[in-house]
Amino acid sequence: MAMTSTATTATRPRTADMTPALGGRVGLIGDTHGDAAFLRHAATVLAARGCTSLVQLGDFGMIWRGTRMESRALAELNDVLTVLGMPLYVVLGNH
Repeated sequence: MAMTSTATTATRPRTADMTPALGGRVGLIGDTHGDAAFLRHAATVLAARGCTSLVQLGDFGMIWRGTRMESRALAELNDVLTVLGMPLYVVLGNH
């Protein structure tokens, strides 16, 4: 018996495009606990070793209070990732 789907593209949940992660070497990192400087360094080192994307495996640790320092740290991280052409995927942790 053939199974048919009644779901349409309009009702399917949206998912992240993982094509960049699947098309190259993936750098894995975890428990950074808000250390944006370390994340920038890790992204640079992993890119030099051939990684094309970065996956943060839990406990990213950015507690957002909206301060200028936090905004600057995230902007600097984003700048490095943009220059490297490296998407960052984050898996939620327990804190």
